[in-house]
Amino acid sequence: MNGGTVTGWELMKYSVSLGLGYYRRRAGKVFHREALRRILTPINVSRCYEFRRTYELLMPRKNELVFDLSSPKLLSHFLSERSGCRVVTADINKQEVSDWKTLTGKRRKLPSWVIADGVNLGFKNDTFDKVYSISVLEHIPGEGDSRTMAELARVLKPGGRLVITVPYAGKYRSECIEEDVYNLHNGKRGTFHWSHFYDEPSLRKKLIESSGLALEGVYFGYGPGSALWKSIERMGRYGFPLWIFSTLVEKYGLREARFQPALLEDDQFLAAVAVLKKEKKNEPSAA
Repeated sequence: MNGGTVTGWELMKYSVSLGLGYYRRRAGKVFHREALRRILTPINVSRCYEFRRTYELLMPRKNELVFDLSSPKLLSHFLSERSGCRVVTADINKQEVSDWKTLTGKRRKLPSWVIADGVNLGFKNDTFDKVYSISVLEHIPGEGDSRTMAELARVLKPGGRLVITVPYAGKYRSECIEEDVYNLHNGKRGTFHWSHFYDEPSLRKKLIESSGLALEGVYFGYGPGSALWKSIERMGRYGFPLWIFSTLVEKYGLREARFQPALLEDDQFLAAVAVLKKEKKNEPSAA
């Protein structure tokens, strides 16, 4: 890793090291869900792409205060240890927080944890140098995704950067499922919001415009690699054991565009990544 870049292979090795580190310490339970997951299914192709692009666009610097809203936790730990940032990572899933604390409890440098809801973070205005959120906003029902973007913008310092990733499709849709996937409804039965799938107009209206920030760029990851990986994931939630091909698929099977690619099947769409900047008070507003 150099020059503000990171590879999927580096992230995969780091993920495995977290799981192996837990067992080297003989830290307790043999069946530790997150430790086993780090070893057996450390990363998939969408995370290779989203983690890499978030890292590159965030441009982390030593001692910066960085806020992570509920992203998959691998990147917040990677940033803490490899970039020297001071990372605060928020989540409302207490079980996931507990799992990661026991997984990484003895490591040299760790993120700080807070239990917080994205629509009401509780931090002062202009607190963080950088902010990011990976594959989170799409899971917030109703207009909560727009409200959360405004809240992330509020806590970002002037001159700071916000990076988000979300899934996208040929046409916007919102899906519900009959399963409490993230255990956020106390095991209740019913129909729960699962995900927004954004197209370019909804991405701009619901997320970018609602933030009030200046857009620096939107990047769309797509291609035959997306269709291949989605086929693999249908075999099981994490595509085990075919995750080993993640870095190859991400490197050779994906493309990136600055506009939504046309005439593609939904399976060929992987993720959209947007980077925004909070202008300083003496800077002119974006046109």
